[in-house]
Amino acid sequence: MTERASALDAASQAPPPDAWDLRRTAAFLGMSSRTLERYVQQRAIPCIVYAPARGGPDTTKPRPMIAFDPAEIIAWRDAHKVGQRRAS
Repeated sequence: MTERASALDAASQAPPPDAWDLRRTAAFLGMSSRTLERYVQQRAIPCIVYAPARGGPDTTKPRPMIAFDPAEIIAWRDAHKVGQRRAS
């Protein structure tokens, strides 16, 4: 098996069970799902894009599945904070 073929096989696998989906990640970050999708398209946020499953009776083009590693999202959020909170 070539290196390219193994990479394609890995990309078509399901995300790990602890990965967050788009909605959960957007809610955690306090942004809309559409804004988060835009960040993914711009490659501005760490994520894994899994190729959609091929075949099946559905004739619509399947969308890729996007997964997020919670630890990477927390680190990304902390690196992108603006300002500091004051102690009350």
